[in-house]
Amino acid sequence: MIYSSKPPHGFNEIEPKLKEFEVALKEEIRTARLREKKDREAGLREGHREDSEIFRASNERSRFVFELFYLKKNISKELYLWLLNEKIADRLLIAKWRKRGYERLCCLRCINRTEFMSGDNVCICRTPKGDRKNGNKKVSQDGVPLACTLCGCAGCTG
Repeated sequence: MIYSSKPPHGFNEIEPKLKEFEVALKEEIRTARLREKKDREAGLREGHREDSEIFRASNERSRFVFELFYLKKNISKELYLWLLNEKIADRLLIAKWRKRGYERLCCLRCINRTEFMSGDNVCICRTPKGDRKNGNKKVSQDGVPLACTLCGCAGCTG
C-alpha cells in the first residue's frame, strides 16, 4: 500500500492484519466485476446489484480499527487518526458506531432516507425483528429473503 505520509509508531504491529483485509477487499471487488460482466453478457439489465461482500469486507476493516482504539485501547490516538486520514477505516461509519442504537450498523446507506425509492423511510435491516411484518422469519410470505437490497444485511439493529 502507498501512503501519503509516514505511518506512526505502532503501525507495524497491525499492518499484517490490514493487508489481509486489503487482499480480501480486492478479491471481492474482482468477483463483483466478473459478476457484472457475466450479467452484461447475458443481457441482464444494468442497475444496482447487491455487493454485500464488498461492504462486509470494508466494514470488517473499519470494525477492526474501531475495536483497537475504542474497545481494546491497543493503538495510540495518533495512529488512529492517521488510519482515518489515510482512509483505511471509514470515519463516518465509526462515528455512527459510537452512538447509541447504531453499534452494529452495517453501512451508512441503510440510514440514509434518500436511498429508498419506496414509501419506507427505514431499511429492512434497521427494523427490529419483532416489528417486521412476518415476525422473526428470515423470509417474507412470498419466499423472498428479508434482507437489505442495498448491502445484503439481514438485520443490524440492537
